[in-house]
Amino acid sequence: FKLLLAASPQAIGPGPLMVTMGLTSLIFAAFMLYRRRDIKRLFAYSSIEHMGIIVFAFGMGGPLANFAGLLHMVMHSLTKSAIFFAVGHIAQVKGTQKISEIRGLTESHPGLGWALVIGVVAIAG
Repeated sequence: FKLLLAASPQAIGPGPLMVTMGLTSLIFAAFMLYRRRDIKRLFAYSSIEHMGIIVFAFGMGGPLANFAGLLHMVMHSLTKSAIFFAVGHIAQVKGTQKISEIRGLTESHPGLGWALVIGVVAIAG
């Protein structure tokens, strides 16, 4: 790829395109997150937003940005898997995925409630 890029100096490298796609994904997901009331869809759009951050980091290039993108990818996959596991179990227990109807989870089902809280805090950073 480097040879092809060096042979054609007017070609655009993948960095600016990846930065643009990452920012577009991040902004789109942020707008879609604002309107969601379904907890699974909320976390799905959160994943789209995080993938935008990862693509943005890879588009920036350099060893530090690549390391940050890889670290974010690994941590996101681990924490989001735990969150989706907890949310799936909550949806089965409560019989709904609407955020307004699953309130009081830490009192009714403390294990699930606190698992979700820990996952959300971990994904927030």
